[in-house]
Amino acid sequence: KPNALELSQADFFVDHEKMRGQRTTYETRRRRALVVDLERIMGRFVGAARARVLLRDQMGKQAFASRDKTTVASPPLITAVEQLLAGVVGTASAQVLLKGITKEDPIKLEEVVTILRQTQEAVRYGRELKKQQRELQRVTTQLRAANQQLRELDELKAEFISTVTHELRTPITSITSLARILLDNEDLAPAKRSTFLQIIVSESQRLSRLVTQVLDIEKLENHQRTGGSELVDFTALTNRAIDSLQHLAEEKNIRLERNYREASRWVQGPSDRLTQVIINLVGNALKFTPPQTGHIDIHLRSDQEAGLVSLRIRDNGPGIPADKRELIFDRFTQISDAQQGKPEGSGLGLYITRTIIENCGGSLNVETDYTEGAGFLVLLPLRAGAAILPEQNPSADSSTASSKPPNSKK
Repeated sequence: KPNALELSQADFFVDHEKMRGQRTTYETRRRRALVVDLERIMGRFVGAARARVLLRDQMGKQAFASRDKTTVASPPLITAVEQLLAGVVGTASAQVLLKGITKEDPIKLEEVVTILRQTQEAVRYGRELKKQQRELQRVTTQLRAANQQLRELDELKAEFISTVTHELRTPITSITSLARILLDNEDLAPAKRSTFLQIIVSESQRLSRLVTQVLDIEKLENHQRTGGSELVDFTALTNRAIDSLQHLAEEKNIRLERNYREASRWVQGPSDRLTQVIINLVGNALKFTPPQTGHIDIHLRSDQEAGLVSLRIRDNGPGIPADKRELIFDRFTQISDAQQGKPEGSGLGLYITRTIIENCGGSLNVETDYTEGAGFLVLLPLRAGAAILPEQNPSADSSTASSKPPNSKK
């Protein structure tokens, strides 16, 4: 793209005669005058003192003091003098007065180009400043968001520590009080002593579970993912976990029904953690399902197209209110029942369960379309190329199935 100098040279080359005959139309002119002449003419109309004040203001004290007969006035100074005289004698008269002492010299095209280049540099610099300002604002916004997140995490940490301290204090207080009673009353009735000892054992176990769960949370939250290192036979794992809870169901006369159809055997994740997931979910169902009439259905499916294994655990208990379906996955959150009151436990089970599933790349949610009780849906990534089991009889002994993947050399 041609610059101003190249355009002028091209015009001069193409239409040289026009440039010669009408040269003034192509020139930018400037006025030149000596400072001593401007000072003299101002002195005649506004007085020497006022003239010196204007010169000192426009030139600066040092330049004004060092002026001599050859000092040339700057264009802004000439304009200022003209404006001062115009206020006294009028604009037209001021222009006439200055014409008598000023000379008009053409500004060279090279000077104009230099000015334009300087202007372009200033514009470019201004754009860079605006760009940097926008970037600074973006970074500032990010820093504010990060700072806010740190504050929220700090508040959550403080709240977590406070809640854990409270939960730990309760069993410790109970154990301490009962131990003190036993220590101070040697002649306590055997039945009462046995009751107190049973409570101490129960509270000690509760304390141990809580400490274990808190440590589990710390381990799970310090590792982004726990899956991928172990190939797990999910069908056999599910069966073993449910078998370990079968006696609890029989004690309450609750029916456990397994329904596996086209269930893939293989997912990736730590088997002990996945076993903990199933035990937590089925154990919760046993806790809230009514004795004698209760039933729990375990549905295991695989979707090859979606690449997912789904595990549904449904019961006929009181269910979960719609406004509590996400709240129950928070730490130390439990839903009280109108008849049974607050359930036993620390309120960490579902939080740990969801964290394990998410660390394995899956999801855990409450089934919103199941209204006969509580329903939980677990989704886990299906291992690529995993074998598909034929439709199984719920009563079949799947727990004895091989835990090795197809064609495994192990």
